[in-house]
Amino acid sequence: MKVAKSGNPTVIDKMAYSAGIKGKGLGKGTSKFGAGTTAGKGWFCVYNGNGTSVTVNSLTAGKGYRVVVIEYNGATKQQLYLVKGISKNSVNFVMKNK
Repeated sequence: MKVAKSGNPTVIDKMAYSAGIKGKGLGKGTSKFGAGTTAGKGWFCVYNGNGTSVTVNSLTAGKGYRVVVIEYNGATKQQLYLVKGISKNSVNFVMKNK
């Protein structure tokens, strides 16, 4: 995930990316934006798992974000990332005021 309107993260095969679940009161499936492993300039991992959703905290109202989902196979430190066509697995949004 990145503060951006376009682009894709740069992932490296055999590198384990973690979501950086940090902070008081953050439970399973909750991620703090900017706390995860970086995947290129400004890109942060916000989820790594086989679930279907994640709550991301620490977003700024009025800023545009881009989320890209990347599939992989392999055990930890043996991951092979499927990056062909990842632009089709992306979405852009603007964080609204509460």
